[in-house]
Amino acid sequence: MSGIIISHTKRQVVNELHKAARKHFRKRRTIIKGFADLWQIDLAEMQQFASCNRGFRVHRTIIGMKPAEVKPTTALNVYNYPKVALIPKFHLGDVVRISKFKGVFEKGYTANYSTELFKIAKKILEEMSNHPIKGCFYESELQRSKHQDVSLVEKILKRKGNKLFIKWLGLPSNQNSWIKASDIV
Repeated sequence: MSGIIISHTKRQVVNELHKAARKHFRKRRTIIKGFADLWQIDLAEMQQFASCNRGFRVHRTIIGMKPAEVKPTTALNVYNYPKVALIPKFHLGDVVRISKFKGVFEKGYTANYSTELFKIAKKILEEMSNHPIKGCFYESELQRSKHQDVSLVEKILKRKGNKLFIKWLGLPSNQNSWIKASDIV
Protein backbone atom coordinates (compact mmCIF):
# COMPACT_ATOMS: atom_id res chain seq x y z
CA MET A 1 0.00 0.00 0.00
CA SER A 2 2.74 2.47 -1.02
CA GLY A 3 4.00 2.99 2.53
CA ILE A 4 0.97 4.95 3.82
CA ILE A 5 -0.31 3.83 7.21
CA ILE A 6 -3.78 5.04 8.17
CA SER A 7 -4.88 4.69 11.78
CA HIS A 8 -8.05 2.79 12.63
CA THR A 9 -9.75 5.96 13.96
CA LYS A 10 -9.04 7.90 10.76
CA ARG A 11 -10.41 5.07 8.66
CA GLN A 12 -13.63 4.96 10.75
CA VAL A 13 -14.14 8.74 10.47
CA VAL A 14 -13.71 8.59 6.69
CA ASN A 15 -16.18 5.69 6.45
CA GLU A 16 -18.65 7.64 8.61
CA LEU A 17 -18.50 10.69 6.34
CA HIS A 18 -18.72 8.74 3.07
CA LYS A 19 -21.47 6.26 4.04
CA ALA A 20 -24.19 6.13 1.36
CA ALA A 21 -26.97 8.62 2.09
CA ARG A 22 -30.54 7.44 1.67
CA LYS A 23 -32.71 9.53 -0.68
CA HIS A 24 -36.15 7.86 -0.55
CA PHE A 25 -37.92 7.20 2.73
CA ARG A 26 -41.36 7.09 4.36
CA LYS A 27 -43.19 10.35 4.97
CA ARG A 28 -44.04 11.77 8.38
CA ARG A 29 -47.34 11.04 10.07
CA THR A 30 -49.80 13.93 10.04
CA ILE A 31 -51.82 14.62 13.18
CA ILE A 32 -55.43 15.56 12.49
CA LYS A 33 -57.02 18.00 14.93
CA GLY A 34 -60.66 17.32 14.04
CA PHE A 35 -63.12 15.71 11.65
CA ALA A 36 -62.41 16.52 7.97
CA ASP A 37 -59.46 18.71 8.99
CA LEU A 38 -56.98 17.01 6.73
CA TRP A 39 -57.14 13.91 4.57
CA GLN A 40 -53.91 12.02 4.20
CA ILE A 41 -53.82 9.46 1.42
CA ASP A 42 -51.24 7.49 -0.47
CA LEU A 43 -51.25 7.02 -4.21
CA ALA A 44 -50.48 3.52 -5.41
CA GLU A 45 -49.22 3.28 -8.95
CA MET A 46 -51.28 0.77 -10.90
CA GLN A 47 -49.74 1.28 -14.35
CA GLN A 48 -49.71 -2.41 -15.23
CA PHE A 49 -53.42 -2.79 -14.33
CA ALA A 50 -54.66 0.25 -16.30
CA SER A 51 -56.17 -1.89 -19.07
CA CYS A 52 -58.46 -3.80 -16.70
CA ASN A 53 -59.06 -0.83 -14.36
CA ARG A 54 -61.03 1.37 -16.81
CA GLY A 55 -57.86 3.28 -17.72
CA PHE A 56 -57.09 4.47 -14.19
CA ARG A 57 -53.36 4.43 -13.51
CA VAL A 58 -53.37 5.67 -9.91
CA HIS A 59 -55.29 4.20 -6.96
CA ARG A 60 -55.93 6.08 -3.73
CA THR A 61 -55.37 4.09 -0.58
CA ILE A 62 -56.50 5.33 2.80
CA ILE A 63 -56.54 3.48 6.11
CA GLY A 64 -58.87 0.64 5.19
CA MET A 65 -62.16 2.57 5.21
CA LYS A 66 -64.19 4.05 2.41
CA PRO A 67 -64.44 7.84 2.68
CA ALA A 68 -68.23 7.51 2.96
CA GLU A 69 -67.78 5.37 6.10
CA VAL A 70 -65.98 8.15 7.99
CA LYS A 71 -68.58 9.99 10.06
CA PRO A 72 -68.20 12.21 13.13
CA THR A 73 -68.99 9.14 15.26
CA THR A 74 -66.24 7.04 13.62
CA ALA A 75 -63.70 9.88 13.36
CA LEU A 76 -62.12 8.80 16.65
CA ASN A 77 -61.55 5.30 15.25
CA VAL A 78 -59.82 6.79 12.21
CA TYR A 79 -57.64 8.99 14.40
CA ASN A 80 -56.76 6.12 16.74
CA TYR A 81 -56.07 3.73 13.88
CA PRO A 82 -53.53 1.27 15.27
CA LYS A 83 -50.00 2.21 14.29
CA VAL A 84 -47.05 -0.10 14.67
CA ALA A 85 -44.86 1.33 17.42
CA LEU A 86 -41.35 1.53 16.02
CA ILE A 87 -38.29 1.51 18.23
CA PRO A 88 -36.61 4.89 17.76
CA LYS A 89 -33.18 4.73 16.20
CA PHE A 90 -31.93 7.81 18.09
CA HIS A 91 -32.44 9.03 21.65
CA LEU A 92 -32.09 12.37 23.42
CA GLY A 93 -28.48 13.47 23.63
CA ASP A 94 -27.22 11.33 20.73
CA VAL A 95 -24.64 13.05 18.55
CA VAL A 96 -25.42 12.78 14.83
CA ARG A 97 -24.41 14.00 11.38
CA ILE A 98 -26.88 15.22 8.72
CA SER A 99 -26.85 13.80 5.20
CA LYS A 100 -26.07 16.11 2.30
CA PHE A 101 -28.10 15.63 -0.86
CA LYS A 102 -25.83 15.36 -3.85
CA GLY A 103 -26.98 15.97 -7.39
CA VAL A 104 -26.64 13.56 -10.28
CA PHE A 105 -23.30 14.92 -11.45
CA GLU A 106 -21.74 15.49 -8.01
CA LYS A 107 -18.33 14.02 -7.40
CA GLY A 108 -18.37 10.67 -5.64
CA TYR A 109 -15.42 11.46 -3.41
CA THR A 110 -17.15 14.32 -1.58
CA ALA A 111 -18.64 13.40 1.80
CA ASN A 112 -22.30 12.31 1.99
CA TYR A 113 -22.69 13.55 5.58
CA SER A 114 -21.88 16.89 7.21
CA THR A 115 -18.61 17.33 9.04
CA GLU A 116 -20.43 19.31 11.72
CA LEU A 117 -21.89 17.34 14.63
CA PHE A 118 -25.37 17.91 16.06
CA LYS A 119 -27.10 16.78 19.25
CA ILE A 120 -30.68 15.44 19.43
CA ALA A 121 -32.81 17.50 21.82
CA LYS A 122 -36.57 16.97 22.21
CA LYS A 123 -37.28 15.71 18.65
CA ILE A 124 -35.24 18.55 17.14
CA LEU A 125 -31.56 18.99 16.45
CA GLU A 126 -29.30 21.51 18.09
CA GLU A 127 -25.72 22.46 17.45
CA MET A 128 -23.06 21.29 19.88
CA SER A 129 -23.13 24.84 21.29
CA ASN A 130 -26.80 24.24 22.35
CA HIS A 131 -28.39 26.47 19.64
CA PRO A 132 -31.50 24.78 18.14
CA ILE A 133 -31.67 24.24 14.38
CA LYS A 134 -34.77 25.33 12.46
CA GLY A 135 -36.49 22.61 10.48
CA CYS A 136 -37.06 18.91 10.87
CA PHE A 137 -35.11 15.90 9.69
CA TYR A 138 -36.17 12.38 8.87
CA GLU A 139 -34.56 9.58 10.86
CA SER A 140 -32.92 8.23 7.71
CA GLU A 141 -31.24 11.60 7.05
CA LEU A 142 -29.28 11.25 10.29
CA GLN A 143 -26.32 9.08 11.17
CA ARG A 144 -25.05 8.43 14.69
CA SER A 145 -21.49 9.62 15.14
CA LYS A 146 -19.14 7.06 16.67
CA HIS A 147 -16.29 9.53 17.19
CA GLN A 148 -17.78 12.61 18.82
CA ASP A 149 -14.44 13.92 20.03
CA VAL A 150 -12.82 13.77 16.57
CA SER A 151 -13.06 16.93 14.45
CA LEU A 152 -11.54 17.62 11.06
CA VAL A 153 -9.00 20.42 10.65
CA GLU A 154 -9.58 22.78 7.74
CA LYS A 155 -6.59 25.05 8.26
CA ILE A 156 -3.90 25.88 10.81
CA LEU A 157 -4.18 29.65 11.26
CA LYS A 158 -1.37 30.36 13.77
CA ARG A 159 1.43 28.56 15.57
CA LYS A 160 2.74 29.56 18.98
CA GLY A 161 5.29 27.20 20.47
CA ASN A 162 3.59 23.86 21.08
CA LYS A 163 0.06 25.22 20.38
CA LEU A 164 -1.86 25.61 17.11
CA PHE A 165 -4.78 27.94 16.34
CA ILE A 166 -7.15 25.74 14.29
CA LYS A 167 -9.99 26.51 11.85
CA TRP A 168 -12.30 23.47 12.08
CA LEU A 169 -13.88 22.03 8.93
CA GLY A 170 -17.62 22.73 8.71
CA LEU A 171 -17.72 24.98 11.80
CA PRO A 172 -18.09 28.78 11.89
CA SER A 173 -15.04 30.92 12.63
CA ASN A 174 -16.21 31.66 16.19
CA GLN A 175 -15.45 27.98 16.95
CA ASN A 176 -11.73 28.37 16.09
CA SER A 177 -9.57 27.27 19.01
CA TRP A 178 -6.06 26.70 20.34
CA ILE A 179 -5.00 23.07 20.75
CA LYS A 180 -1.78 21.25 21.51
CA ALA A 181 0.17 20.12 18.46
CA SER A 182 0.35 16.61 19.93
CA ASP A 183 -3.48 16.34 19.86
CA ILE A 184 -3.59 16.24 16.04
CA VAL A 185 -3.75 12.68 14.70
